[in-house]
Amino acid sequence: MRRTVPTLSLLGSLILLPACTTPDPAARPAAGTDAAAHADDATTLEVLDLRHAAAHDLRAVLDDLLGGAARRDVEVAVDPRRNALLVRGTPADLERVRALVAALDTPAAD
Repeated sequence: MRRTVPTLSLLGSLILLPACTTPDPAARPAAGTDAAAHADDATTLEVLDLRHAAAHDLRAVLDDLLGGAARRDVEVAVDPRRNALLVRGTPADLERVRALVAALDTPAAD
């Protein structure tokens, strides 16, 4: 039996991964179960395009504010071609990072 493995694609300096299937919301664990308590711990990836700040600079500030590079529950990467941050974390982590980025991605003072 031959198994096929999804291929990776390169686009400039980005690696494109094949799409993953999304779990059926109806298949979520019942409320009150131990599995339901951890259902919101699933991480997702979000791209935050920046309008004013440089992505590399803002990532350094976020690393300091979020507890440094040793903190593993929130990952922040930079897409320099798009001047964007790629953020992976739980929904609560993403909400916190979005709020920080909104507060910090402002025009430079003259």
